[in-house]
Amino acid sequence: MSQADEFLEEEEGVALFGISMSPTILGGILALVGIAGAVWLGIKLVKPAIDARSQLATDISTKEAQLSQQADIQKRIEAAQDERNAAQTVQREVLSMFASKDSLSTLLLDLNQQIEQRNTEQGTPLSSRLAALQCPPYVVNKFQEIKDKTNGFFAVAEMRGFEPVILSTNTAQANAAAIAEDGLELVQDGSLGSAANGQVKRQTYTVSFAGNFPQTQAIFRQLEQLQPLLMVKDVNMEVTERPILFGSTGALETCQPDLPLETTFTLQALLPLSAAELAKQADEAKAAEEAAAETAPGAAPAPPAE
Repeated sequence: MSQADEFLEEEEGVALFGISMSPTILGGILALVGIAGAVWLGIKLVKPAIDARSQLATDISTKEAQLSQQADIQKRIEAAQDERNAAQTVQREVLSMFASKDSLSTLLLDLNQQIEQRNTEQGTPLSSRLAALQCPPYVVNKFQEIKDKTNGFFAVAEMRGFEPVILSTNTAQANAAAIAEDGLELVQDGSLGSAANGQVKRQTYTVSFAGNFPQTQAIFRQLEQLQPLLMVKDVNMEVTERPILFGSTGALETCQPDLPLETTFTLQALLPLSAAELAKQADEAKAAEEAAAETAPGAAPAPPAE
């Protein structure tokens, strides 16, 4: 049989390789062949494209996640920088409250000015001042005599003394470890709190001044407004007695000489340690720790020097 005879078209269908197939069967076979071809094309062409697309989507998601993480890291960096800037601002504000070498050099002048400012009434006419106290005419007429007997009718605020306390290793009130290189006392006694130990220096002064009670009160209030951070301790006040003025009905109620107060106190100006002093202190502490570790029991001996 020839090859042409093997593929004969009949009325019922098609004969292929001697097998007679109806159009329905042949269509099914062709459909299966088409499906198989589609599957093959899907495996060979479409699936790699889908896999590549999926990988690309994964890469995009990874990159987006990395970008998101970088943005989050950047936000954290910016937040940390903001916190650092805020801390530095607070530090500058706190340090500005402390005394400095410059403010210490003018402290006596500043304090003396505050005391002198309490004498503003000295420029008021004497008659007006006595009238404000409702003094009778005989006090006005004999004021100079009364002033001499009372050792000054109106108290005058004035500085009596301002002496810096100079620390020395030879004095009983300090030791070499408590004195900084500039001669100021290094706070180590916990008087300002344990956190201030080794971080703050102080200069101590013994101050005394005179004035009546309102003047004294105003002077202490003004001390709080001075630029350097100051501490007042050991305040002592002594009242100087003066004669009492009498009228026809007894002691005058409002017209009496001022009672001057002699006030003495300890004034401490606080200064922060400089960056160089803090660095030196840290180096000394580290060296002390290393020396203690070397001498501790069980410590390995140091290698011999070559």
